Amino acid sequence: MTVLAHELGHLHYRHSMRALVRSTLLSAFAAWYFGDFSSFAAGATAALTGLEHSRAAEHEADLYALSLMRANRISTHGAAVLFCKIERWQSPKDHEEARPESTASLFPNI
Repeated sequence: MTVLAHELGHLHYRHSMRALVRSTLLSAFAAWYFGDFSSFAAGATAALTGLEHSRAAEHEADLYALSLMRANRISTHGAAVLFCKIERWQSPKDHEEARPESTASLFPNI
């Protein structure tokens, strides 16, 4: 349920559409600014901003999943276990950059 609710969060917030629009606008600006060098510059700029956007989008989708599950009275215990396992797979540096909040603050009773 957690994974399905997470994916619904991406749909709800239109993350794919926002990423597409952002990438297209950056590519168009880079093409105008760099001229013939645009394909490399546009790809590099889009890749750099895409990383930041996807981390924020993943966090937003996680929070949406939790709120959706709580609103429908579905236990979030499985979500807590899943998020804790994912946290253990990440390096400490990745964890700080990927999640502004610790999962401990999302699940105070665990």
